Amino acid sequence: MAAKTIACAFCDGAGKDPFGLLSELSTCQVCWGRGSVTIGEPAVACAFCGGSGVHRDQRLTCTACGGKGMIGIRQPAETCPRCQGTGADPPDLDYLPCVLCKGAGVITVKEKAKVGAIRAVPASSRGGPASGGGRQESPLRRAE
Repeated sequence: MAAKTIACAFCDGAGKDPFGLLSELSTCQVCWGRGSVTIGEPAVACAFCGGSGVHRDQRLTCTACGGKGMIGIRQPAETCPRCQGTGADPPDLDYLPCVLCKGAGVITVKEKAKVGAIRAVPASSRGGPASGGGRQESPLRRAE
């Protein structure tokens, strides 16, 4: 995976804390004052924060991209079937990134094949009451 340097999305390349929480002289917590960050290529704009690097409705760094605004992906990629490309899970509640695509909005075709391969495990193999998997007697008995 090749690396690429881009302008920091959290501070818009200024290198200063965009919210001035501690001081107007505070450096950006994502790029450490450099104004640029390095990401792996290929990369897509973070679907969870919309590429802004800021967590939705808060003054925190995006938990999906770490404030960079871009997320490195593997190809071939397609829209995430769980969040439908929004990056949030569930899509109507945007508090957490999607667990399948991790906020990118896309997954690799290989990951999609893994998701399709997951199947339900029968109750008899889970060790539940139906399988007699409750408390079992130890083969070592106490001397009475």
